[in-house]
Amino acid sequence: MPSATITCRLTGVKGPAVRSHVLPIGLTIKNRGDMLFDLTRERPARRRQGGWYDDRLVTAEGEAILAKWDNVAISAFRKNGMLFSVRRDDGVELMGADYSVPAPQIEGVFRAPIENSMSIKLFGISMLWRAAASQRSEYDLVQLPAEVLDELRAFVVEERVPKYWEFPVVLGVFNNRYEFTDIAPHTITMRGVRFVRWCLDGVIM
Repeated sequence: MPSATITCRLTGVKGPAVRSHVLPIGLTIKNRGDMLFDLTRERPARRRQGGWYDDRLVTAEGEAILAKWDNVAISAFRKNGMLFSVRRDDGVELMGADYSVPAPQIEGVFRAPIENSMSIKLFGISMLWRAAASQRSEYDLVQLPAEVLDELRAFVVEERVPKYWEFPVVLGVFNNRYEFTDIAPHTITMRGVRFVRWCLDGVIM
């Protein structure tokens, strides 16, 4: 069956729709049976066989742009052992709990020498854009004004990094105790600023 023709929400160009990952499958928590879980608080837990897709969001050109930022982030997280599936085991010691956002659950910090941190920021912005642009019910909590959505879209397509205070991306890592977490994003507030939080195979963004 031929794909429906859509106007790509990312590029604005018409073309065949593709099955686009709105949640990168490489960052989805899996259990021993390779089953994915949707642990959203607002609805009963559901098992899933793969990543989350939206088949009305982008064309192949748009999907290629999103995949680029996915690959950059996954590569950096893997290289630095930040994922449950690729956990660093070099005996690194935490640098104490001196952290700018007081939180009793934070045990400490370690340095992750990410070569191009601005690309990670664009990955985070692409995730926010996907969540707000997608019609999937799991993303209902993420609602943005049209002008903000278009601003995010431009950053992702034009590879243009916003100023450091615009759309900040904060990364955290679970400790070595493997645990299942919510897959769907949730909104949280830190120091009066509203953030959207994802748990991505041990990385908290």
